[in-house]
Amino acid sequence: MTARTLVLDQREWTLGMVADGVPELVIETLSPSTRLVDIFLTMPRFARAGCPSFWLVDLEMLAVTAYALDGDTYCQIAHVTGEQPWAAVLPFAVTIVPARLLD
Repeated sequence: MTARTLVLDQREWTLGMVADGVPELVIETLSPSTRLVDIFLTMPRFARAGCPSFWLVDLEMLAVTAYALDGDTYCQIAHVTGEQPWAAVLPFAVTIVPARLLD
């Protein structure tokens, strides 16, 4: 497997401005003004497109919630807060500690 990094604005992907297809992972940073849109519109959009991993990062609550695609919807696979570590395996191995995201 070839590792690649893709950083894009969700709008660019939605409008078809990215030619590589569906990302392997979407990380959405929640904000008070877009929280409901991110959870109820953005997540389902990427699920329908077939994106295998979707993570929500809440910097106010210092929390990360990870989802894996199951059919055409996401199932929660992890939820960590504060200093609690999470060792992700898919789509790649990385350890996330929410409290250290602001370092």
